[in-house]
Amino acid sequence: AAPPAKAVSSSSYDNAYFQGNQSAKIILVEYSDFQCPYCGEALNVLSQVRQNHPEIKFVYQHYPLQAHPDAQKSAEAAECAGLGGKFWEMHGKIFENSNSLSVSSLKGYASEIGLPEAEFSSCLDSGKTAPTVASQAAQAASLGVLATPSFLVFSKNGAGNRTLEANVNAEAKALAARYAQYSLPVSAIEIQGAGLGIVFAGALPYSDFEEVLQAFKQG
Repeated sequence: AAPPAKAVSSSSYDNAYFQGNQSAKIILVEYSDFQCPYCGEALNVLSQVRQNHPEIKFVYQHYPLQAHPDAQKSAEAAECAGLGGKFWEMHGKIFENSNSLSVSSLKGYASEIGLPEAEFSSCLDSGKTAPTVASQAAQAASLGVLATPSFLVFSKNGAGNRTLEANVNAEAKALAARYAQYSLPVSAIEIQGAGLGIVFAGALPYSDFEEVLQAFKQG
């Protein structure tokens, strides 16, 4: 069972696995499922976002869907790899091989990236990292996340910034109207210590990510 969801604050992501600028003011969080085809489709766009915006912090969080039988163990495998300092290497391996995610396959990928076989196998078989995955999924649910990939963007400078608040609300309304026919949820949500953030779903085009980031930069 997932632990109770805690209030999401800007500090929730301080110690998460990330790429980009560790001290960034603008944070882009992806809630993802390794077995989700749309998450795989989003990889190239997210790579472009990181390349064009090295000033932001990109955070990866787990939200394995029950409809994907291998997603949970894949998430645990990534976290086990992270304990060995190779989260992103495992992240890449899993997405490269998203059609073959059995436990034995995951152990093989760990070996390929140089993780100690016995140590990794013990971690994965014992469910050692399952609470971490469950905690992230619970936090995603508290944000209203229902599908993958879903994204949260917020600025650590947002608290009390009325201009930024207006920009965020306007952008959330624009995105919601654009994707209403596809039933892709969009909302502005309060992040403790950081004011409003935007939560949205789907493997959206680069232009949408650029538009959202600009809304926070212009605050």
